[in-house]
Amino acid sequence: MGKGNKERRVFVPKKIDRIIDEWLMARGLEDGIFFPRICPGADKSKLLFRTMQPSSIYRILQKRAGLAELGKVRPHDLRRTFATRMLEQGCDLFILQRAMGHTSVATTSRYDYRGETSREEVCKHLDVFL
Repeated sequence: MGKGNKERRVFVPKKIDRIIDEWLMARGLEDGIFFPRICPGADKSKLLFRTMQPSSIYRILQKRAGLAELGKVRPHDLRRTFATRMLEQGCDLFILQRAMGHTSVATTSRYDYRGETSREEVCKHLDVFL
């Protein structure tokens, strides 16, 4: 579910698909919270699930960004990175628009953080003599 309770299908790379399968085997296949807060002190044979707060996601992201020495990172940076990487790999802007759940391609285009080098590479490899 996205912004405005809009439903959309999300596709993931095959490597992530395998990781999700492994997590589901550990978590269990029943319906419920996908990314729970795992409570300390839980019996090792079972996990206790509670809804994770948005502030928890922010703290986890900050901790991981610190370990990776990335500096300050905000959750929305992940969407910007996703969009930029998709475009760098040749994704069509209209496909990216649907993947991000935007109603306007103009909104999607604001997520393009490719640098001058990307534009230079595309121009260098443009086949002008067809």
